[in-house]
Amino acid sequence: MQQRVDGLYDEPRSGTPRTIEDERIEAIIVRTLESTPADATHWRSRSMAKASGLSVSSAQRVWRAFGLQPHRMETRNNWCPWPESNQHVVTNNRF
Repeated sequence: MQQRVDGLYDEPRSGTPRTIEDERIEAIIVRTLESTPADATHWRSRSMAKASGLSVSSAQRVWRAFGLQPHRMETRNNWCPWPESNQHVVTNNRF
């Protein structure tokens, strides 16, 4: 109360600073939204951790922080009579 408005500025917090760079976080998000693993229909925390070089809990924390739920993403097949033109579109059911 003594500092009034000046006391509202954010001060450094206790705890260990982040060790994962923004580029690695962005790479996890992009990989989650734009691709699927070769041997599965959606990313799992273990497969994402292995592919990104992070721990399983770090991959889970990134997904949780950004509200990503790969198991709830749906793959739709835009079917076309010409097999070479078939495309897979991945959408998130939340949006």
